[in-house]
Parts: sequence; structure tokens; C-alpha cells
Amino acid sequence: MTARALVVDGTNIPESRHLALALREAGYDVDFHCSFEFDPTSAVARALRVIARSDDTSLGSLLERRRRPAFYPLQPRNWYLPDLLVAIARRSPLPTSVAYLLNNLAADLLASRLLARKPDVVVLRQGSAFWTLSRARTQGVRSILLVTTPDPFEEHGLVEAERLAIGLPVERVDGPTLRLWERIRREYALADRILAQSRFAGDSVVRSSGREIEAIGVVPMGCDVALTKARGARSRGPVRALFVGSISVRKGVHYAVQAVRELRLEGLPVELDVVGSCDDPRYERFLAPMLGDGVRMGGPVPSHLLADQYARADVLVLPSLSDGFGMVVTEAKAASLPAIVTDRCGVPVRDGEDGFVVPAGNGGALKEALRRLVEDGALRARMGLAARASAEALSWTTYRAEAMRLLHAGDILRPRSAKASSPRPAACERPEIFAGARRP
Repeated sequence: MTARALVVDGTNIPESRHLALALREAGYDVDFHCSFEFDPTSAVARALRVIARSDDTSLGSLLERRRRPAFYPLQPRNWYLPDLLVAIARRSPLPTSVAYLLNNLAADLLASRLLARKPDVVVLRQGSAFWTLSRARTQGVRSILLVTTPDPFEEHGLVEAERLAIGLPVERVDGPTLRLWERIRREYALADRILAQSRFAGDSVVRSSGREIEAIGVVPMGCDVALTKARGARSRGPVRALFVGSISVRKGVHYAVQAVRELRLEGLPVELDVVGSCDDPRYERFLAPMLGDGVRMGGPVPSHLLADQYARADVLVLPSLSDGFGMVVTEAKAASLPAIVTDRCGVPVRDGEDGFVVPAGNGGALKEALRRLVEDGALRARMGLAARASAEALSWTTYRAEAMRLLHAGDILRPRSAKASSPRPAACERPEIFAGARRP
């Protein structure tokens, strides 16, 4: 009998799609449920493209992001609720956190009901798995939890410490967010196998959950290098540093801005383009006096248009205080850009070879790493070539092969008989709220 796999993801992270594809390649009958995906040859897709021409760019951007020919053989079952919930939340006075919580609860409810189809293995994303993992244990279904971030309580503590250090007030964590974080903590204890994007994220799960490190596999995300052209030589001019991501304390944007300002005061020809949006008015006001004089805020750019930003840059800077991976780094490396990241950024960067790794929160170290790349064009070129080679090694084919190797090694893909739910580790019985997370 053909083994069956159930994959449910209400947010369309790439890991779920590629793991579904890997299971199908291994001979599994895959039942794949996800948020909106489409085949551009379908009547629905053609109608949406007509609407997109008369709509704002958000719908066109969505269609571009969801056009993935490699996954059409999976025949994904579209589930429109996640996109609908987020769209409603953005147009209502409700906080977006309510939509995200409802999205995760709905995905979890859907997956738990789909267990009635008796799959051999179920794949779920963190935050949307608690009920399903609990039921899977009683039914003898093996489970895989995809972890995309460090433990949220731990990450919140790191960010709040930084906010206090730069004179910003501690952020209040609302009820929906806190409930989602508590679900994630409990999910760590229930999954048979956890696949994390990086060792940084995996180690965070170990510290917060009490799970053995052997239960957590690390599989770096892949990169579609074929979609990104290697950057050619630029004309002469200031060295352009680029930041891409949410403009937030967690991403450490102020360290990049300050480093560029100080280097310019020393007479070095360097500029910084910041691409992204800011949802924190206090942080926006904190950054405002530092802007100008070679620092440009460009606003958000759709992901399928980022290639133009990489083509105009010389180096990527991602000074995150906590980052489960940092996909923009692999995209930039595919465009032959060296990257400066921190030791709390999960994406693989070989210090001194295809970029620099500096201690998180150390503005002086970031400034000196950027200085080296500004002053030495030959070093930038060598690191750019190494970055492209590194990105090519991080293919999604490699991701699928490594994920399946880890799952086979952990005996997760072998069916087991139903048994009573195992007791959860004491560390996860009642998640301890991190000191920085305040209940409303």
C-alpha cells in the first residue's frame, strides 16, 4: 500500500512546499493543503490577472509570488481563508495579530480533521499544529513540525533588551500574540521531529523546550539561483550598502544606519539604501534624525522586484538581533553580493570568505566590516564570487535531499502503531512567560 502524507500550511512557507514535493518524489501519496496557489493556465488565474491590471500592485505581486510551476504536480488544495483573514484585518480596526492567530487556529483545525484520512505522516508549521499534533499522537501518525523562527519568548527578550538600551519603551505583547507563542512552545514538545531553518533557531528551541538536540534537524532554506542573475561590474561611484527587511529593532537597522553615517564622516564613499516598511512609530521617530546624508529609505518593494535592488548594490547588510534565517541574504548572495550578518542570523555566511559575521548588537564590529568592503574593491569582488558559489550550493534540491535524509535517519517515515499520548516534557507543560513579555 502506498504511504500517505498530509501537509498543511496556511502561510505558504517554501519549506512546506518542498517537503511535500520531496515526499511525493519518495513515493508518498501527498495530500497538500495550502493558502492560495494557482496554475497560470487555469480560468481562475486568467481572470485574476485581468483584475490585477485594474487593481493596485498588491494583487499583481501576490500572483507573482504564488506562481510556482514546480508544484503544480502536487495539485495543492487551495485554502483561501488565510489570505482573506489578513486582508480583512488590514481593512479593519482589529489588530493584525488577531488575523494571524485565527489563521493558525483555522489551519490547525483543518489539519486535525484531515487526520481522519489516516495519513502515515503529517507535516505542519509552527503555531498551527497543537491540536493536530495532540491527535496525531493518539492515532499513531508520525509528525514533523517546521520551525521558522527562534523561540518567540526568547526572541522577544532579546529585542526588548535592545529597546531599553536605545531608550525606547518596552512593547506590550497583546493577548492574541501571547496565545500564539504559548501554542508554539507546546508544539515543540509534541512533534516527533522538528526541522529548523538554522542552527540558531534549532538551539533556541532546545533551550526553551527541554527537547534533546537529536530531535531537531537543521536544514537551511534553498535558493532559486536561476531566478537571480549574477551582478555585473558597476560603474564608479560610492559603495552602495543595502538593507532589505522589516524596519524594526529586531532587524538592527539603526546599527547599519549609524555605521554608514560614521564612515561618511570619515570621508569614505558609502551610501545605504533601506528597503522595507516600518510598523513601529516610535522606532521610526528614533531613526528619523539619522536619515539623510547618504542614507535613503526606499519603502517596501515586492519580492519579485528585489533583483533590481540587488543589481544596484555592492554589499548587503543584515545586522539582526535575532533572525531564524534571513532569506534576503541568500538572494543577495545569488546576485554576487557579499553580506555582513550577525551571529544571531541563521543564514550560512562563511566569515571572511563570502561575507563577514559580526557579534549582534556590536556597532563597532559592523562598522569595521563595512569599512573593509568599502576600502577594498578587490575584496568585494572576491567575496561576491564566493557568495554566488555559496548560493548555488544552497539549492532547493539540496534542501529536499537533506530533509529526507534526516527524516529517514530519525525513523520518522516508518509507520507506527497507535498509542496513548506520551507525557510532555516538564519544561513545556506550562510555558514560562519570558520576562520581557507582558500580558495585556
